[in-house]
Amino acid sequence: MDSPAGQADQYPVYTGVWTNWSRGQVKGSTLTLRRRDADLLIALTAFFIAFVSSRTWKILCFIFHRFYSTAAQQDTLYHQRQTILRNSSSPESGIQMLLQLLWANRRSKGRFRPLLPALVAILCQSIFIVVGGLSSRLSTVVGDEVLIKSLNCGYTQGSTDRHVYFRQLAYEASRVNSAANYAQECYTEENTTPGFLSCGRFVTKSVGKRMNTKASCPFKDHLCRSRHNNLHIDSGYIDTNTVLGLNAPPDEGMLFRNVLHCAPLTTTGFTSEMDTQLGNLTLYNYGSIIGAGDREYVHAARSLEYQYQVAKTNNIVVTYANHDLTVYFRTVANGKTYEQRSNFEPISDIAREDADIHLIFLSGNGVIFTEPSKDPWYYLNNISSPFNLSTDGRPEGMYVPKEPASPLACATQYQFCNTASRGTSRCGPLTGLHDAIAGAARFFNTTSTKLGGQSRGSDTAARFRYFTTIFPSLSPSEMFALLSQLGPTALSSQRDLSSGLQGNIASDQWQLDVSHWWDISMAIRQMKLLDIAYFPDGTDISVGRFNYTGPEFQKLCNNQKIRSTDYGSFSLFGLLFVLTGGLLVTWISYLLEPISRILHQKIGYNSYAHLEWVTNATLQLQRLAHEGVGLGTWRECTRTIPMTNPDELLGSLDVSDARHPILYCRKNCGFT
Repeated sequence: MDSPAGQADQYPVYTGVWTNWSRGQVKGSTLTLRRRDADLLIALTAFFIAFVSSRTWKILCFIFHRFYSTAAQQDTLYHQRQTILRNSSSPESGIQMLLQLLWANRRSKGRFRPLLPALVAILCQSIFIVVGGLSSRLSTVVGDEVLIKSLNCGYTQGSTDRHVYFRQLAYEASRVNSAANYAQECYTEENTTPGFLSCGRFVTKSVGKRMNTKASCPFKDHLCRSRHNNLHIDSGYIDTNTVLGLNAPPDEGMLFRNVLHCAPLTTTGFTSEMDTQLGNLTLYNYGSIIGAGDREYVHAARSLEYQYQVAKTNNIVVTYANHDLTVYFRTVANGKTYEQRSNFEPISDIAREDADIHLIFLSGNGVIFTEPSKDPWYYLNNISSPFNLSTDGRPEGMYVPKEPASPLACATQYQFCNTASRGTSRCGPLTGLHDAIAGAARFFNTTSTKLGGQSRGSDTAARFRYFTTIFPSLSPSEMFALLSQLGPTALSSQRDLSSGLQGNIASDQWQLDVSHWWDISMAIRQMKLLDIAYFPDGTDISVGRFNYTGPEFQKLCNNQKIRSTDYGSFSLFGLLFVLTGGLLVTWISYLLEPISRILHQKIGYNSYAHLEWVTNATLQLQRLAHEGVGLGTWRECTRTIPMTNPDELLGSLDVSDARHPILYCRKNCGFT
């Protein structure tokens, strides 16, 4: 069944039975309902459990009654206990009557005889109160995971129509901004301030990472400003099912790994100066720009004097000043530079055959730092510069960068694994994105040249193609797309920047920045999977989408999980267990008496106990009371309802002694 998207939930959700493979085939059998229907099911389940509680108590009463039954002459306490056991309809009524019986006979020698069944009744009531209270866990134990009902399954590809293409770029930019906001609020553990965004949309709120802040240099040692204080981030093997919500059996799953290794670079021996019409420029010689002819440098930065000329000359803060962030990228294919998806050729000491390279330059660009810092990327001068920025006009010590631009280089690696049956995995190489996809393709029964079009040749190949779609199609690299769109707002130090004044810069601020980029990139991947599975009709960029029409792709799109509180998901195994167990208990409770009657009639088994159980019933006790004083002509004396002759009158209560009412016959009573 399908359910339309509501105002509180932009994604249409599948309602019905499905398997959540994160919990296994049996425990993962799930029933998803609209919230109203889910609440009704919870209420009905609680009511059913209460009913099963009364039937369980009836079985226990039957057992106790049989156990205590004896033909020997007994006292009042015995007969009253047997009567209570026979006629108690629920543990609660049994507790009440047995405790009253215990209290009434508190001075008797055998006063504790009702205690055991009373304790069992208390235990039975307590257990079912807990079970009834936990009935909602049939939903909460599963969580709020649901399946998207796919629409326009596919991905955005660059349109040949320039107007559509620009709108596509705008849409991708909005997704990057959304991912940055999400990462800021939902990936930061230290962020305890309530935000405006919901962190409960994705199956996993945030994708985990392992960080080593004392890592070695990812390039030749002489290039890094530190050999042992660099950053290494490893995602570990990400299960696309449990972490990213791509629902699939274990033997159809996939593992994905991402590694980022970054370090601030030394500029000693890698810079030169050039005078131009724009003034003096500092050139950074870490490679050359592809397609720029004989240009032997990667980046050119204006001098510090130019960047801070307004502040130093006029003693004012340029309130609109912000850091300048420029990124260059190099993608590898077969271990060499893939020029179609690269914009610079690095020097040999930076170039790596097993990783994509990003080179990011940070410039102060007029931003004034209020405190010193030892961070190696922001690279501030330890000696303050005098700026007349105080309210009383006296010079204050402020800080500026040591150099016009500060370089940071990152090596990025990817790995894809096909989870085969019996828990084994087959993984491609850990390398740059292009080579990682090409190297893993054979484990998914395909090749890199066949990863295109509608037909994948097999479900395994389709699954691999589907997942790799989350990587940029309109941009040559993830980090380039991220930093180009966000610019300096990608820096986590921005939270302490106000009106051109930069607050405290931690000694490891660059690592916090890179970690934040990592979080944003993971949030983008989470969003991308939802965009592939569901894309609304009527948007101006839908014409530029490549829609998957093959059944293998439709299956994948319809198996994308999200979280939603607008629906309730139940463990089908739990529901069936409760229903089956409850019906079994109910069936046994109703069969006990017929079985006892048949055994009594056929073989005379335990006849006294059977007849005592029958005659201790409420209507049979009424018969015994009237018959004991000779009233009525009775039949069906071993059935549930005893009968007299038609129109026969019985006795009434004699209440002349209000403390001791008795039966008596006024007139025309039937005497036996």
